[in-house]
Amino acid sequence: MMINSIVFYLFAILSIIAAVFTISFVNPVKSAISMIFCLFCIAIVYFTLGATFVGIIQILVYAGAIMVLFLFVILLLEKRDYEASTEDNFSAAKIVSVIIAALLFTSLAIALGANGGAAFPPAADGFGSIKALGIAIFQKYLFAFEALSALILAAIAGVTLLTSKKTAGGK
Repeated sequence: MMINSIVFYLFAILSIIAAVFTISFVNPVKSAISMIFCLFCIAIVYFTLGATFVGIIQILVYAGAIMVLFLFVILLLEKRDYEASTEDNFSAAKIVSVIIAALLFTSLAIALGANGGAAFPPAADGFGSIKALGIAIFQKYLFAFEALSALILAAIAGVTLLTSKKTAGGK
């Protein structure tokens, strides 16, 4: 059980670091790559909690399909000169991201200290199983699930509209 806690906290810290890198890089491709790493770290956290199905779905759907879509959209948009930007200098966004990371690490340290490094409380029976996930999505959170699908559909329509205006104006 001790190795499970070590792996959990290690990948929790790595996911926080990757999330900070995601919001602090200027180049969107570097941000997307660090977000993929963050999603993999979160999947490993799910595995340590015993939610294997949710961890596999995290890797397949989010780190796989969604991030490939993000990278495709990033590469589809016009190429900008990111190398000439001030990536090495300090900016307000980088300072804010470092402060947020410090606050997250502090809260993680407080949580570790309050728990005393003890093992996690046992999960409920069926935690992370396909049946529990299906009941949660299609009974308890059905409205939120449908609202999310409508939001994604609106985002796809918006991206299509933005790219079609750009190509139509260029003719």
